[in-house]
Amino acid sequence: MNITVHIVNLRNILFLERLEKFQEWFKSFGHLIRTWIGPVCAVHVANADHAQTILSSNVNIEKCFQYSFGRLWLGNCLTLAASENWFEKRNLLTHAFHATVLNDFFDTMLKNCQILMKSLEKEADLDEFDIFPHISDCTVNTVAETAMNIKPNAESRLDAEYPKNLHEFSDLLWKRILNPLVYLNFMYAVTEDYKKVMKVITELKRMSLKVIKQRMVERKIESAVSEKANNTSFGRQKYKAVLDLLLDRHDEGKYPLTLEEIREEVDDFMFAGSDPLTLTISMTIYLIGHHPEVQDKIHAELDSLFPFEDSSLNVQTLAKLKYLDCAIKETMRLYPPVPFIARSLKEPVILDNHIIPRGTTVAIHIHAIHRSPEFYSNPDKFDPSNFFPENEENRHPFAYIPFSGGPRNCIGFKFAKMEIKTALALFFKKYEVKSTTPIEDLSMFTEIFQKPENGIMVKIRRRH
Repeated sequence: MNITVHIVNLRNILFLERLEKFQEWFKSFGHLIRTWIGPVCAVHVANADHAQTILSSNVNIEKCFQYSFGRLWLGNCLTLAASENWFEKRNLLTHAFHATVLNDFFDTMLKNCQILMKSLEKEADLDEFDIFPHISDCTVNTVAETAMNIKPNAESRLDAEYPKNLHEFSDLLWKRILNPLVYLNFMYAVTEDYKKVMKVITELKRMSLKVIKQRMVERKIESAVSEKANNTSFGRQKYKAVLDLLLDRHDEGKYPLTLEEIREEVDDFMFAGSDPLTLTISMTIYLIGHHPEVQDKIHAELDSLFPFEDSSLNVQTLAKLKYLDCAIKETMRLYPPVPFIARSLKEPVILDNHIIPRGTTVAIHIHAIHRSPEFYSNPDKFDPSNFFPENEENRHPFAYIPFSGGPRNCIGFKFAKMEIKTALALFFKKYEVKSTTPIEDLSMFTEIFQKPENGIMVKIRRRH
């Protein structure tokens, strides 16, 4: 092993000092590091070959035990499922992200992104403002509508406190991960944070179950109306939300899903969906706002394929926006929403001639792999040409893994890419942007997801 590090204050390393300390260690000691956090040993890797070894395995798919802290709220959902249950859940939910279903989701994405563009009009041609909360509102609404079939101003809408509770749960979960003294459940149960997190979880469950039960009532009414009209297409929506697909399985008896299990999967989609989308859309705008030459190319591409601001953007046009796609990938290279992931080994592996035994936690540092000079000539610079076809074709398949990799990759990555691209296509068709915070002054902090510490400050101007 290149180096063994005894970590005394995990909070300072992973929160206050963020990812910089690990980057420093990897540069100084190599891409394989062992750490001890109290009695807990972990191996950290920043090498694409090692990431491929771990993530491509069909055996080593178990998440490390810290993920289990989320089960207080999310139970045995897809993200947290033990390996013996994961395959069945993955097969069940794969249909929700089939290409035809995603294409049907597009209209919902487009509608919410158009609402976002309208909300930004009051900020245009004025002073700097924080664009992050505007993006967050859009992504939360999109994920809620596609996950739970929640329409704006609907009777079954989510409580306005739901996003706030999501963030509070994330904060408390990360705080526990940073404190080995409360890893044991009986120790955590006597803390003030446990009382706080259980209060938040109670509210989150109440809100979600309210929506699910209301949707079940609506489905019965829709079914009765459809039968009465003797027309199976009458009253049907164009697409089915994730909740509807789960309820279909529940009603048909194809999979013994309880109401609580349905809630876990829907809440998992909400939790894992909105923050990564918000970060990537906001950071792409921010980085392009610092690179006018990139912005000019994106405007030219949009104007050639999407001539008028009120032209109908569609899935086919979206697929042709190749340069915008490169800019999005480059943003996710520099700022992956989830900077590292971890597995608990069910069988030993060999990394750099070291045997890593069964039961060891292996952390894959996506942020470090993405900034490796082995794969990117100027790894800290924003350069969309890194993802031109001629530059990608011979690159290591695990040199770019913003959605993880292997069998347990992110099931919703195609959904995420469509939402991100739709929002950015509409934004750059309508606006020019200038970022006001220098890149060297941008402060990011790490919880479950990366976030800007002080927002994303920009100025926007109408193009037409």
